[in-house]
Amino acid sequence: MKARYYNSPESAKTIGGIIAINTAVFSLWLLPGPHKGFLSKYFLANPWSKDPKSIVSMLLCNYSHMTFLHFFVNMYALWSFGNVVHSLIGRENFLAFYTTAGLIGSLASHYYFSLIRAPGFSLGASGAIIGLAGLYAYFYPNTQFLLLFVIPVQAKIAAFSLATFDTLGLFGLWRTFCNFDHAAHLGGLASGVAWASYVDPRNRKYVQPLRNKVRKYKEKITQYLK
Repeated sequence: MKARYYNSPESAKTIGGIIAINTAVFSLWLLPGPHKGFLSKYFLANPWSKDPKSIVSMLLCNYSHMTFLHFFVNMYALWSFGNVVHSLIGRENFLAFYTTAGLIGSLASHYYFSLIRAPGFSLGASGAIIGLAGLYAYFYPNTQFLLLFVIPVQAKIAAFSLATFDTLGLFGLWRTFCNFDHAAHLGGLASGVAWASYVDPRNRKYVQPLRNKVRKYKEKITQYLK
C-alpha cells in the first residue's frame, strides 16, 4: 500500500488528499452528535452570521458536502480534469489556485445572498472545481468535455454554457427544479479564466505591469513583517 502511494503521480497524491478531506467532512455530516453544531458554524458559509469567527467558513465550506450526489459529482469532476490542471501548473500553484477559486466563489455567493436579501448558506467544492474547469477550458479550449457528464462538447463551449446557465440562474430561472449556488459557480469560473489569462505567456505584455505592481506589494509586505 505504501509502495503504491509513493509510486503514484504527484497529481494523484494532491487530489487524493483533497478528496480524502472532503470524504471525512461528508462522513461527519452523516453521523449524529453534538459535532453538527461545529460543522454548521465552520463548514457552512452563512452571509447572515454575526459571529466574526465564522468567516473561516468561507474557506472550509469548500470541503463540505451534505448529500452524496453533491459530494460524488464534485469529487468525480475534480478527479477527471484536476489531474490535467495539476500537471500543467504544478502542486503549489494548484493548491493556491484551488483555495483562491473556492474563496472567490464563497465571496461571490456571500455578496449575492446579501444583495438579494435572501436567507441561505453555501457549501461544496463547486466554486473551486468550476474554477479548475475554467482554467482547463482556457488552455485546452478544443478538448472534448462531457457536459452534464453525458453530452460531448468542446471545453470552451461547455464553459460558455455553464456561464450562461448560472447567469440566468442568478435571476431565479431554474429555481423550481434545482437549487445551485450560481454566484459561487460564476465566481469560481471567473477566477479560473482570470488566473489563466494572468499566467498565459501570450498576454505577457499586458500582464507584466500588473505583475510588477504585485511584486512591489509583496516586497513591502515582506519588509513590514520583518
